[in-house]
Amino acid sequence: MTATVYEIVDVQNQDAQQILNVFHYVDPAGSTDIDGLLDNYIDDVLPLVIQMQSNTLTHIGLRYRQVYPSATLQLERAITSGGVGLVSGEWLSTFYAASGKWILGNPTVNLVGGTLPHIKRGGVRLGGVVETGVVEDAFVSGYVSAFAAWVAELFNPGVGAFELCVASFLNSARARQHTVQQYTIPTASSAPAPSTQNTRKVLRGRSF
Repeated sequence: MTATVYEIVDVQNQDAQQILNVFHYVDPAGSTDIDGLLDNYIDDVLPLVIQMQSNTLTHIGLRYRQVYPSATLQLERAITSGGVGLVSGEWLSTFYAASGKWILGNPTVNLVGGTLPHIKRGGVRLGGVVETGVVEDAFVSGYVSAFAAWVAELFNPGVGAFELCVASFLNSARARQHTVQQYTIPTASSAPAPSTQNTRKVLRGRSF
């Protein structure tokens, strides 16, 4: 069967500002329904991420759509419980984030014909950072461990068919398409490093 790729947007709110984390998941066999992935994200991924986030931040819902082999309209699922950060104390500005860089050890998979450049980078920036999680511009060991546990579940929620991937929507002419053109599966993540939500600077971090 044809592979399927889905996009999930984790919609968060902190201090009346919206924070979005966008993830792409591939089922290489194209045989699994998106509902199970959404269930596993809420049941398995969310409890791990809120352990690192301020209790002033709330995950309010998931926006999702298929982006390969065809692009569908975006739908929404509300997060009705378990979406509030668990860390109390002074929180840092909403633009402050923990930046993790995906380690891309797998080959790039082309989903369309023609020759495309390999995907070379990807990562995540996580909001809701609390002051006690950072010492001298580095995250404390407890935060680093919690980040690693979250990433491990994020890569393969619920140990189902879907795997986190880095997806490209660019074709051979470097024009953005409505559907994903290629993807690659990350093998690991760097340790989190302090960064911001509102810049385009290259993701940074240390491999662990």
